[in-house]
Amino acid sequence: MVDNVKMKWTRNTGLDLLRVISIVLIVFGHMQSESILVNIGIKDDVGVFLFQEILGNGERLAINCFVMVSAWFLVGKEFSGERFLKMWLRVFIVNVFITIIAVATRIAPLKSVYVMQAFFPIIGRPQWYMCEYLLLLLFAPFISRLMQNVSRRQHKTILLIGLIFIIFVETLMVVPTSFSVPLFSEFIWFTYLYLLVGYIKFYPDSKICRFDGVRGIWLAIVGYFSIVFFFVLGSATDIGIINSAANHFAADYAALPGFICSLGLFLGLKNVGGKENAIIRCVARNTGYIYMIHAVPVLWRFDFKIWEHIFHISYWYEKGLIYFAVPIILILVVAAGCIIGEVVEKGIKIITKGSLCNRVIVWLDGMYI
Repeated sequence: MVDNVKMKWTRNTGLDLLRVISIVLIVFGHMQSESILVNIGIKDDVGVFLFQEILGNGERLAINCFVMVSAWFLVGKEFSGERFLKMWLRVFIVNVFITIIAVATRIAPLKSVYVMQAFFPIIGRPQWYMCEYLLLLLFAPFISRLMQNVSRRQHKTILLIGLIFIIFVETLMVVPTSFSVPLFSEFIWFTYLYLLVGYIKFYPDSKICRFDGVRGIWLAIVGYFSIVFFFVLGSATDIGIINSAANHFAADYAALPGFICSLGLFLGLKNVGGKENAIIRCVARNTGYIYMIHAVPVLWRFDFKIWEHIFHISYWYEKGLIYFAVPIILILVVAAGCIIGEVVEKGIKIITKGSLCNRVIVWLDGMYI
């Protein structure tokens, strides 16, 4: 049993770096999965194939990293109505703003589904990660209370149950990913990661913490390149089961290779200190916005896809400039997210000072007393 103490929040250079790495993997992963590059085999172009497979398969495991980082700062803290409201406003404002711009400029047609998803971004999970994260914020105090009121052995037993019935089962489900992902809901998986991070934070002398630092980085490398290995072997041999395994491990954040990689990155970087870098700090602070601006439904669904109609990844590949274009596009997406994030945050500070928001915050906080 852990004493019910409030954890002090401090800045962490290593976790800021992990946020930056994660958002880069997510953006590149969307480039890879939503463009012609995904059809390039090792026999067609070795360089481009390795380029996309080495950088393009961290999209899902990066989500694990975001959940772990968030959990690290949430574990042991009381529910904050202000924190929840600000997060909801971020999702709402970004979705509405970009949808209005896209429709006004005729980038995308005016459709009721876009309007509903913009003004009610939580319904139907159009921004799936942000929606799951908002749900996690609501349940986090109860999960923390559970961890504080069970023994260390009981906490370990909960994690062992998840290891067997989620991670091992997901790893063995090497079948077409549309039938196996997710085996459990994302919220259940996020809850498991929250419980895991809580164990790491409450019991720093545990065996899993032996992978802190350099050992964690090596663990991450092994996990990540095992996924890349399956893609290389599958493309070289054209063996169906190997290709299925590669796609499954890349797409399933609960499968062992991706889980090992994300856990290794988290353990490897969570205690890294040092002087703050202004650029890393800015990008880390705005990773949520970087994710949201290129995942707004109006830029992603049906009539319009941002990677096909704005960035034209296939065009740059055909021109032989893919190695030049991809870093530039990454920088543009990151820069746009940072600029929008800084502007929106100033607006949110003003909005949340209003009497209506104060009433909502007081009401939310009152629900957790």
